Amino acid sequence: MTENAAIIVPAYVVGLTFAQAGFNAYAVIPVEGIPANMRGRVMGFMGLCGALAMSAAAYIASAFVGNTVLLMCIPPFLAIVCIIPLLLLYKDPQHSHDEVPQGGLLSIFTNFFVNPIKHPNFGWVWLARFLAGIAMTSFLNFFVLYLIIRLHNDPETAGKLAGRLSLMSAPISIIFFTGSGWLSDKLGVRRPLVALAAVIMAGALVMAALSSNFTVFTVAWCLFAMGQAMYLTVDLALCAAVLPSEADAGKDMAVFGLALNLPTVIVPALAPTILGAQNDNYPLLWGIAAVFCFIGALLMPLIKGVK
Repeated sequence: MTENAAIIVPAYVVGLTFAQAGFNAYAVIPVEGIPANMRGRVMGFMGLCGALAMSAAAYIASAFVGNTVLLMCIPPFLAIVCIIPLLLLYKDPQHSHDEVPQGGLLSIFTNFFVNPIKHPNFGWVWLARFLAGIAMTSFLNFFVLYLIIRLHNDPETAGKLAGRLSLMSAPISIIFFTGSGWLSDKLGVRRPLVALAAVIMAGALVMAALSSNFTVFTVAWCLFAMGQAMYLTVDLALCAAVLPSEADAGKDMAVFGLALNLPTVIVPALAPTILGAQNDNYPLLWGIAAVFCFIGALLMPLIKGVK
């Protein structure tokens, strides 16, 4: 409804802040309300819903792109409607006064830090997700530009190909979001599946960087979708198993969420320099991302007390 940047920018910041606050609150629910041996499948289902929501959002945006009011109002309206069953049916666990962190408003900021030396397991899981987040952002934020520059498609064709890729990977994501969570709970393991997912993403990044045609890139895209769905499902369950304190679960999960949020700021700032003046040095950009993924896989044995 406005073209004034002085209004748009603060509105964007407020919207993004509260959206992230909502995501963090959702992430605490399976930690507090779901038994440990069921968290993998529940978090997989939550990840699946998130992926489907992103696809639905893309279609809604394309349908209302000519009507700014509907484009801005329909998604929040749907969010409000969909959250009503949660508000009515989900009962928050009850905590005693001693179980609730004490302190005022200032403590929110002073305690918004988890000491990785004191809690090394949480620190290693956070670092692994941060490295994987860099890889995910590097791939998903710049693949359309790759289709244009390296595979020589015009912007309109690249947009259509991107839509095709999203549709092709949707069933793969559904299978691996739900399947990896179920398998993680069934086998009682987290670390090997997270490591495997990171290795799959690393291999997909290398294949994509070296691809010379859309067919090879499509294979790499589907492999990456497999690894990403598996990673985002099982590493949440892994994080829930190494939280420093059940009483601080909400705060700690918010800190864990930063591992994916920070790359969305860091990667776009650094990637143009890595890509070079012609924006075509994808072997370097995605090669670095693949190395980060592989390092994240190597961190898994350092996490103790969790299979």
